Amino acid sequence: MEVYEDDGNVVLFDATNPLAWVEASRTVRLADVL
Repeated sequence: MEVYEDDGNVVLFDATNPLAWVEASRTVRLADVL
C-alpha cells in the first residue's frame, strides 16, 4: 500500500497494481475506522 497527499487529501493505492482505482461516493476519516 502506498500513500500520497493531494490538495490536502490523503490517497491510498495498491503499489503492485497502480491501475486498480477505487471510486467512493464519500470520504471517511481513518481515525473513525481504525
